[in-house]
Amino acid sequence: MKSCSPSSILFEDSSGQIWLSSDIGFFINTGSEFISHKGLNSYLSKIGNGVPVTTIIEDKSQILWLGTWHGMVKIDLKPGNFELY
Repeated sequence: MKSCSPSSILFEDSSGQIWLSSDIGFFINTGSEFISHKGLNSYLSKIGNGVPVTTIIEDKSQILWLGTWHGMVKIDLKPGNFELY
């Protein structure tokens, strides 16, 4: 993996999963390495080339919300759905 810029964001969700967002994509930690989240990276590229994720939060329903320059992206972890608001 390429080195990440100072704009990288690390987030640990309620299940202990570690997420990394950087200027080169969105990644999940497997325990030994960070791997690209291909589905989410593909979705983000459709809403804007190089869309930076500026914040990551999790709500009470275990939904992840990504703040981007183009709006909020809702990630429902159970079915793996993404939706832009």
